[in-house]
Formats: sequence, structure tokens, C-alpha cells
Amino acid sequence: EKLLEVQLAHHRRLAGLDRGVTGIRVYRAFDDSNIVSLSLFGMIDDHARSSESSLFIEHLNDIAALIEGANGGYYQLQYQGGDVDMTSVKPDPGSVIWLNIVTTKPGKHDEFLRIQVAEQEKLRGSVAGVR
Repeated sequence: EKLLEVQLAHHRRLAGLDRGVTGIRVYRAFDDSNIVSLSLFGMIDDHARSSESSLFIEHLNDIAALIEGANGGYYQLQYQGGDVDMTSVKPDPGSVIWLNIVTTKPGKHDEFLRIQVAEQEKLRGSVAGVR
């Protein structure tokens, strides 16, 4: 709870101060095993500049004692379908996100995306509760 509180307070503090930060979503696993924090930036350069800012460094100092382990990386939106608004700070009440982190075999990224997108299109509107 404390980590979530500090993360969201940090985002509110950055809103309007850091031009590269466009949004944040923070999710907690049902079993409390981890927290996923999705920070949205306009460009990779915006993140690099932001991570060198004293605002970011001060925040890391605030949360360091609350984190056992963490890693991160750059991801770029490849497909979006349904009722998905990644720029909203306030989560939808009661909604659940299933987050898949996938590493494809070398040279298979485009084929994987093609099959995934086709499956989403096929299932759209036919599975109750999926937005």
C-alpha cells in the first residue's frame, strides 16, 4: 500500500513538470506477489532525460527501501483493441488486467504479432467480460 501511495504521489508531482511523462498505470497482483508500474513517455529520449532528473532520483530514494527486486525495459505499443485507455491515471473500478510479457524466438516477432492480432479480432465481442 505504501509503495502504491508513493508511486501515485510521484506521478501527480511530475504531471505538468516533466513534459515527457504522459501517464502511469500501477497494478497489484491478486496474490500480492508483485506490482507492475507502467509509465508512459512520449519518446525514449523523454524517459532518459526524466530518469536523470532530480525529481526521479529523489523518488527512487523514497521507494528504495520498499522494493525487494525490480527490472524494467522499453516497450512500444504494437496493437490496441477494445476499451483500453492507457493515458488515464484513475483505474476502472473492479477491472482486472492480464499482463503477458512475451519474448519471441529470434526472427519470429512479426509472425507472433500477426497471429495474436488475428486471434483478438476473432474473439472480439464473443467472450463475456473481455473489454
